Order: sequence, then structure tokens, then C-alpha cells
Amino acid sequence: MVPNRIRHFIQHPAAVFALLAVAVHLFYHRTWDAGFVTDFTGLQWRVEDKPVWGFLNCFGFPAMQQVLLLVLHVFYNAFRAQGLPWYLLFSSLHILNAFLLYGFVKNLAHRFKLSHPQGAAVAAALLFALSPYHTEVLVWRVCLSYLLSGMFLLLTLRFALQWIDEARKKYLWWAHIIFTLALFTFELALAIPVISLLLIWLIGGKSAEVKKRLIALSGPQWALTGLYFLLNKIVLGAWVGHYGESVHLRFPLQEMAANFWRYTAKLGLFGRYLDLPVKQAVFGKLDQPAWIIALSVALAGGLLWQALRGRGSQKGRLSVFMILSYVAVLLPILNLYFNNLMRIDGDRYAYVPSLFFFAFAAIAVFSLHRVLAGVFLVVFIGFSVRFLIKTNERWEQSAQLYYSLLDDYRWQDKEHVFLLNLPDNYQGAPMFRDHSLSNRALADALHYMGGKTPAGTIYEVAQYNLAAPEDGVSVQSDSVGVLTVQFLQSGNWWWRGGIGATAYAKPAYRFEPGDGRYRLYLDAIPPGAIFIIQKGSRWEEVEVAPLLQKDVPFSAQ
Repeated sequence: MVPNRIRHFIQHPAAVFALLAVAVHLFYHRTWDAGFVTDFTGLQWRVEDKPVWGFLNCFGFPAMQQVLLLVLHVFYNAFRAQGLPWYLLFSSLHILNAFLLYGFVKNLAHRFKLSHPQGAAVAAALLFALSPYHTEVLVWRVCLSYLLSGMFLLLTLRFALQWIDEARKKYLWWAHIIFTLALFTFELALAIPVISLLLIWLIGGKSAEVKKRLIALSGPQWALTGLYFLLNKIVLGAWVGHYGESVHLRFPLQEMAANFWRYTAKLGLFGRYLDLPVKQAVFGKLDQPAWIIALSVALAGGLLWQALRGRGSQKGRLSVFMILSYVAVLLPILNLYFNNLMRIDGDRYAYVPSLFFFAFAAIAVFSLHRVLAGVFLVVFIGFSVRFLIKTNERWEQSAQLYYSLLDDYRWQDKEHVFLLNLPDNYQGAPMFRDHSLSNRALADALHYMGGKTPAGTIYEVAQYNLAAPEDGVSVQSDSVGVLTVQFLQSGNWWWRGGIGATAYAKPAYRFEPGDGRYRLYLDAIPPGAIFIIQKGSRWEEVEVAPLLQKDVPFSAQ
């Protein structure tokens, strides 16, 4: 009786939406004040109290993301860094995306006469909504681009299907308007014309109907895409902005193929949550050409077989569409670095592709047997929820450490502060990362998030990854100008500029990392300089040997 009631309940779209909303808020509410870190202070610098028309040139950011920057400007200047409004915006968009995915899968499942269309649609939505890999997008407040991209993609496909079904031009216009907004939001929109072509192939029909759809739906999308690249070249001086041509137009085929299988293992096998030896073994195999070739040939053969089976295999064609759409959205990110060791970091890249991955998974299991599908759903979502809770605990602990360190900082009136260990991240959740190497990570966080503007310079000598809330270092100094900074625990390594630290030198000091420690060789110390370290949620001032106070000119540039 109870299963029948549940089955009847989830037949209603409003009930599905409510289920998704309850599930998302149940597991994410504890992160509402987290994620105002790292790149967010850069966003604050760009948009705080700036005139709104600055969105036309993206406030100086080298990309064609006018829609995104307009939304961020309006929202930030309305609510600043208040946790609740940002949490509600991000969680609401995620719920909407899951609900749009439900509608999209249900439409196609009904169209192709799957045995359990409602079950497959609800399963896809829940798998997507509760994936532990989406915390970076939902919690880190600079990841709005991924939420908007997912929404625009699904809305474009929704209106395209309505136009195909009803032949009303308003739906076609809406599809083109939303695609245009997507283009000027984030680069992942470049996958939409490919997915639209796949959708036209999937729906099929008479030759005249297919030709009409190619001309009216696909044609303008490709024309707008060409215009987008031309505007990039005219405005930015490069065909591609954001990370730039040297990154986005680099196509190492073996690395991209390996990354495809890494993302697939990550989503399908919870690859990032495996124990370290197992994780290294799995991702290590996916680096080997033999495995890449074998898996890729098997996938290509399976797709070709299903695609050529004809209209009799509706489920097969639908599966081919979902897999190829997954590939299409992955393509723009396959040449980016894939971090297979740390959790959270880089999970945002899989947010939009996972729409099609989970849609395929739901359709595939519900095509086999309803009972088996139910078992799969319970087990997979059970693991998802377990890992999601753990990951959001990391975000919560990271936020507590972040705000405690901002509150405890008390040297904002000092001209020279040497910071010997600055937390880059807490178990993958970003904290004080600075890709620019400009000594601004802590200073900007203090200014924008802590209400404390440093009068002088904070020299961020080294960063590191926190493995536990109490992590910290010890310091020894001697009379010949050398500081030895040693981890108090295992499981940490030195970072600088968002990656592992290597030796570097400034005119006044030299940094040399070692195993669990580093040495700082000082040639000069400015008068009144302060040396501090982080231990857990507090800062400690370090006494430097008197003979280190050399009376020579100081320059840390």
C-alpha cells in the first residue's frame, strides 16, 4: 500500500518539485554561509559599487560573459556577502535544473515509449540533485555560471521540443533567445548546437521535417556561434577568452580521451571517494593507452550498433543521444587539468555534463527491470547521500576555520607581515588560494569579508592544504638568517599559486621546500616586521632570532 501511495504521489510534477526542494535543502542548508572565498574576493573587487554598465566589458574580465556578470553585479550589490540570499539563489537554481531534467527525460521517455517513463524521469532528477560532486557549484559563490548554463541548456531543449511538437514560432524564438543568453554566460553553451543536432536526429521524421528543423533550429544556432567567436576576436583579441587560446585551443588527444574516462569513472564509480590506493589504481589505469583505446573502441562500437539498429530500438537511440550529449558537454573541459587526488577541487566542471550522464543511467536501468531499477536507485542514492553529507561537512568546517582566522587576525596596522603558512584549502574546499601570486589572498579576504583593511603588505611565503581543523606548523630560527617551518602532522604539502610549491626567490628572501618542511633564507628584514603562523583556527606570532634583524635595504618585490 505504501509503495502505491508513493508511486501515485510522484506522478504529479508539483510533488516531484517539492521532493527535490526538500532533498536539496535537507543536505545543503548547513552550507549557507560558506563559499565566499578565493575568487569571490576577486569578484567583489570587480563589481563592488561599480556602475552597472560595466557588465558590457565584463568589468575587465577577459571573457564574453556579459549575462553572468550582469546577474552577479546586480545580486552582489543588492545583498553583498550575506549568506542566506546567495544560498537561496544557488539552491533554487539547482532545484530548478533537477526539475527541468525531470521534465526533459519524462518527455523523451514518453515519446519513445519506455516502460516506466515517470520512474526514469524522477530517478534522473534525484541522481542529479543529490550527486556529491555538485557541492563546489552549489556552495562556492563564484560558480553561478554552471548553474545558469545548465538552466539555459535545458530550457533551450525544452522549447525546441515544444516547437517540434506544436510548430508554434514563439517556442522557436524562445529557444534562440535562451541560447543567445547562454552563449554570453559561459563557454559550455557551445555544446548546445551539437546537442540540438543530436535532438533532430533523435526525433527523426520525414525528410522535409528534418530539413525544416535543421534550417530553423540548428542553422541560427551555428550562425550565432560563429558570431560569438568573431566578437571574441574583435573585443578580446583572441578567438577564445577566459583561460585563453593557449588553454582552450590545445587538443592533446590522449589526455582528452583519458580525461573522458576519468570523468566517467568519477561519476559512475564515485571515483574521487575511493580509498587512495584504489583511486590511484583506477585513475592510473585510465592513463594507459591500452585501456583508453579498449574502452573507447568498445564505447564507439556500442554507440554505432545502437544508432544503426533503426527505429525499432527506441531505447537504444535514446541512450545514444544521452551519451553523445554527455560527450558534447564534456568536450570543452577535457583539455583542462583533472585533479584525481583531491576531493571537491574541479568538481564544478562535471556539473552540466552530469545532466546527461544521470539521464542515461536512469533510462538504462529502468529499461531493464523495475525492481532492479529500484534497487540500483536506492543503493546509488544511498552512497551519494553518504558522500554528500561528508563533503558538505568539509565545506561547513572550512567556513568555520575561514571566519575564525579572519576574526583572529590583529596585525592590520603593521607595515610588513610575513605569513609562513596560509591555508590554501581544507580537504579540497578552497580557502585562501591566490593564483596571481600577488600576496592578496588573505589581504583581500580581510578587506572584503573580515572588515579589516591591512595598512601594509602581507607576504604569503607558502600555502598548504589542511587535512584536519587543528593542523598547523612549528618554526625554528637561527642567527644566520634561516627559518625552518615544519608541519606538526602528516598529510600536508606546500602550495603556491594553486599548485604544489617549488623553490622560488625574491630579492630579500629565498624559499626552498622539503619533505614536510621548508626553509626560508632571509637576506633582509624590514624594521618592525612581524612573522606569524596559522595553527588551527588561530594565528600565532613567531619570535625571530635577534641577529636576523639585519640593517640592510629590504625589497620583497
